[in-house]
Amino acid sequence: MKRFPAGIMCTCVVPWDERGEFVESLFVDQVRGMLKLTPYLYIFGTAGEGHAVSDRQFEQITRVFHDTMRSRGAEAMVGLISLSLPTMIERIDFCRTLGVRRFQISLPSWGELTDAEVGVFFREVCGRFRDCQFLHYNLMRTKRLITPEQYAELAAEYPNDRVAYTSGKADFILRVMKKAENL
Repeated sequence: MKRFPAGIMCTCVVPWDERGEFVESLFVDQVRGMLKLTPYLYIFGTAGEGHAVSDRQFEQITRVFHDTMRSRGAEAMVGLISLSLPTMIERIDFCRTLGVRRFQISLPSWGELTDAEVGVFFREVCGRFRDCQFLHYNLMRTKRLITPEQYAELAAEYPNDRVAYTSGKADFILRVMKKAENL
């Protein structure tokens, strides 16, 4: 499959109580309600809290999300936002033990990555976990946008990588779409 199925994707926002603890019941109700609208739900992506949770919180919330999605016949997507590539890899490994195979990724944002570093990032994420699907969230917060030409090269190397567009520039989106037609 060249592309992710067409549909509306929605993020599930993680609720916290006044002590900073995860409110599981409210979260489960939210996920169940959103599943009535679309099966394409994700956590820790564009809502942004994925980079700010501890490993314990990440595992707890991901487990509840995955279980809730599966109980309704849907596949979970988990966002991986981190300054640390080893942390991202460890979190993918954890998710895979649960059965999660869909991920939203973005480049580490500590500084603009060089072409060589971008290559290492995609090799270590998409290349290492070829049984998973990755949706790359292309945003300027990472200080580096992947160009349509680079996406074409990455798609040829890693067919399990997809693209999410955050640029509002129509010419950029059209260039990516034209490159995708040739894959």
